[in-house]
Amino acid sequence: MESKDSYKFAELNDQSEALELIQRTEKQLTEQYGLPITLIAYEEKDQQQQK
Repeated sequence: MESKDSYKFAELNDQSEALELIQRTEKQLTEQYGLPITLIAYEEKDQQQQK
């Protein structure tokens, strides 16, 4: 298992479809479980360098 230092927050500011999907999923999970659910997107640090 990789350490938490191998990941960083995913930069999704210009990815409106991905943001909308995350928001819809958060809403669905919140409704299903009756508790506020927040999803957090991470990406591997090395992946950004490969792009």
